[in-house]
Formats: sequence, structure tokens, C-alpha cells
Amino acid sequence: MPSGKKGMVTRVLIGHVPVFSRKLIVADPATLADFRSDKKQRSKRKRDFSYSGACAAVELKLKAAELADMSGEPVAVAAAAPKNGDYPVYALVRDGKIVRLVIVFNEDPCGERPKARRRREAQD
Repeated sequence: MPSGKKGMVTRVLIGHVPVFSRKLIVADPATLADFRSDKKQRSKRKRDFSYSGACAAVELKLKAAELADMSGEPVAVAAAAPKNGDYPVYALVRDGKIVRLVIVFNEDPCGERPKARRRREAQD
């Protein structure tokens, strides 16, 4: 992909993100101590940084929203995945720096249609 003045952007597969609940939260690891596993909503505008907040976010028209900590500050985003599975995560890199992360749920902007990988069941 050409990127104009600063050189070429390259796409690098950095891994896959597993989705088990058809919901995905993107957050800084430093905020995980504030995550509440089952907290009731405080308001309609901001969703709490909780499993319930993620559920409420994916029920919106866009199927995504910001999640907020106890003070109301945004700390994460939640989005709906089309189904459970492992989804590819790409880094778009320019001049050795990551300029964008892309999680591909359906059709890739580059025209590819990756399928979610199924998780292997643990065998005893």
C-alpha cells in the first residue's frame, strides 16, 4: 500500500485474537485491574468497563462502543464479532513503526476474506 510522502505501508500478521462470547474488548493492560466481571450499567451514554458493559455496547446499532471506568473516563472499546473463533490481527507498519492495528472479522480492506479459526478442544 502506498502511503504518500513517508514511504510504503506493509501489513504484517501479528497473531490471532480468540473470541468466545462474540464480544471483544480492546484495552491497555494497565486498566485491567478496573475491569468488573458483572457490574450493572450506570448510564446510557457511557458503558461501564465490565462484562455487562461490553454486552450493552454490542447491542447498540453500531455493535460497538467505548467503555468507561468508575470516574467516567474512557478506558476501552467493545465490539461484536460475527461468531466465536480466532480472528487475524494485522499491524500496518510504516518506517518500522506500527501506524494501525486491524482485527479482521469479515472482509479485509485488502480484499481477502479470512475465516475465523476454530479453537482446538483440549484433549485428555
